[in-house]
Amino acid sequence: LTCYFHHVKNALKILLLSDTNSEHTEKWALGLALSGVKVGLYSFNKASYPWHQNIDNITVLFEPDNKVETDSFIDKISYLKYILPLKKVIKEFNPDIVHAHYATSYGLIGALSGFHPFVISAWGTDVMKFPQKNWINKSILKFNLNKANVICATSHTIKNYLTPITNKKIQVVPFGVDTTKFIKKDTASLCTNSDFVVGSIKSLEDLYNIDVLIKAFH
Repeated sequence: LTCYFHHVKNALKILLLSDTNSEHTEKWALGLALSGVKVGLYSFNKASYPWHQNIDNITVLFEPDNKVETDSFIDKISYLKYILPLKKVIKEFNPDIVHAHYATSYGLIGALSGFHPFVISAWGTDVMKFPQKNWINKSILKFNLNKANVICATSHTIKNYLTPITNKKIQVVPFGVDTTKFIKKDTASLCTNSDFVVGSIKSLEDLYNIDVLIKAFH
């Protein structure tokens, strides 16, 4: 939230360009709504369950029946058809801030909307993987970042990937943890005090170097 309220005081309406099928979007939207902010959602995917229904201050403004592909350069070109609907949503919702969660897909339509103040949050593969494929992808990312008034990264690692691409200041805003659900509890452990325990919740993809962890155990 530092990204928002450090730059814009008393923001009442925030339009999130973000995937409603993501738990990260859910946390952002619910957190803002519970703080009294009116949240609009513009998503290229449909939520797998209705977490946003009947929640005060949350309105889904765009959510297609079928998922919009977001991986290739051709997919990025197809985003152009969503610019006019987005501009219409912006005009009707009249947000104080537009915040794109993902620097490439949602970042691109946000950049092309021409709305300011415009915030971009980089999540991971959007800056660690997508721009590494070719110079066109890297140019798209640079364009998006150039249009942003504020750039956020979900970790210092993501910030390090962004630093060579932009000279703008980058705010680190972690996804966070719901401390009402994840709290310390006294329970019988499966491990002894002498055990060395490593936990990982990442998917089994090359990007996350799970093979390095396995080799380290060996």
